[in-house]
Amino acid sequence: KFGKTVNGIANFVSDLETIGFTDRSKTIYVDYRGNDENADGSTTHPFKTIQAAINTIPKNLAGHTITIDVGFGVYNERLLLENIVGGKIIVGNPGNVFTIQGIDIDNCSNVETNIYQIEYNQTGSKGLFDVSGGSKVVIKSNMIIDGVSQAGTGIMAIDNSSVSAETKNG
Repeated sequence: KFGKTVNGIANFVSDLETIGFTDRSKTIYVDYRGNDENADGSTTHPFKTIQAAINTIPKNLAGHTITIDVGFGVYNERLLLENIVGGKIIVGNPGNVFTIQGIDIDNCSNVETNIYQIEYNQTGSKGLFDVSGGSKVVIKSNMIIDGVSQAGTGIMAIDNSSVSAETKNG
């Protein structure tokens, strides 16, 4: 009887994650030597790209924290956090410096984002952070090591959104 209850709970949790809800905080690992096709986000099978890890984040965080532990390296990608509600997302690892092209945050609600130890290599017309679509996010505890941006762009672009920003330069 107890075995059925445990299996029932495991199936319920799996069903919740399938519909985009999480019941717990978790860490997803990324390493430039990883493999997006065969990854599960563990330390032994990390994702190769940060976006692939982001794509596994449930849409409803239910107050939980998702940490994407990014290994040292250059990730030639612009990240998209989209339609995520109610929790905290940490991207990075205080011990590893990594380079990205920027982050777009679109249609998120009550989400706190923390980005650690990034170098910024902006290649388009957007800034490091581009927040739009009525997103209600808190961007804080960021450690931006160095940045290169195109003329006429900056660190943040905010469009039709409510944002509280706290940036620390290191």
